[in-house]
Amino acid sequence: MPARCVLSVLLLGTAAMSHGCSQLRPPSYAFAVTDPVSPSEHLQAVYRGQRVYYIDGYWYQRAEGRWIYYLEEPRKLREYRHSAAARRQPHENDN
Repeated sequence: MPARCVLSVLLLGTAAMSHGCSQLRPPSYAFAVTDPVSPSEHLQAVYRGQRVYYIDGYWYQRAEGRWIYYLEEPRKLREYRHSAAARRQPHENDN
């Protein structure tokens, strides 16, 4: 890793590699002010070993006894959400 590659601290202590580094940064998140309503009724996935729920445009998960949500949608979750939406769409021949 280049000597000028410096860790910068993001929200809530998650670290990211700054400019010029080739490594990917972990997703940043924030603690939810209120608990999401009926998370089990929403799209679910397992991400980094944790159950996550897609609610109102954000992915939520339980952490440290509280709900957190990702500030930016991780690429793998976005791909999963798009593939799940494609599976739910009816086909022309389905009547």
